[in-house]
Amino acid sequence: MKIHPEILEAVQISARFGFINREIFNEFVTKKSKRMSYYIWKQMTDFKIFESISCKLISKDYLKLSRTGKALALRMHLHPVSTPHIGVLSHDEFLMKLTLANESISLFKNVKTENDLKSNPQFFGRNFGMSNQKYPDLYVNIDGYKVAIEYERTRKSFSSYRQILTSYSIFREVDLVLFIVTTEAIKNTITCMAKRIQYPVERRPIAFAMATDVSKNLFSFPVAINENTVSFDKLIKDLREAKGIAA
Repeated sequence: MKIHPEILEAVQISARFGFINREIFNEFVTKKSKRMSYYIWKQMTDFKIFESISCKLISKDYLKLSRTGKALALRMHLHPVSTPHIGVLSHDEFLMKLTLANESISLFKNVKTENDLKSNPQFFGRNFGMSNQKYPDLYVNIDGYKVAIEYERTRKSFSSYRQILTSYSIFREVDLVLFIVTTEAIKNTITCMAKRIQYPVERRPIAFAMATDVSKNLFSFPVAINENTVSFDKLIKDLREAKGIAA
């Protein structure tokens, strides 16, 4: 059985994030006509490489690797992560789009998802997994400048944000923490807690972006940092230059 290269690319994505859907396949994988794209998408399940995520709450356009697909991924030297819980599927889909878009222009490199890090807790050091350190939703190494990205869809408790910010305040493997938030209220809660615990913003800055802005432009969405607003790509360029890292 000859497997189309775009199906193999879909296997790679699903192995990294635990699933793929039709929208992401069409936007980031296929370069074919609509008719051909549909044919390739159908082959993914016809060949038993993918199967639908069984849940009445989501459409059949969400697929995960089947047992055959996972075996194929292993032969491709990939290590498939588990499929996210239905409750966080849209959260992870948002981060998947952000990752794939910025990888396509080589701004994101060496991206680790939260699932990647949890399956390899020694990535940050031998004792990291045994502490209360926060695993970033995304950990991105951008030419040596290390960014932790947190996507906050709903407002957590003050104690949760205290734990998250305390964790990042001593996180030496992070140069910048970017919170992507859905409301100003979430941003204000995080900002208030950062002041309360005297978070070291000079050493490890905190930045904010609105999820609606990110969805509109995955590359150069506006980011608020240190009372200034810059585009994300310019922010990374400026921080990288300040640290003496060549683009």
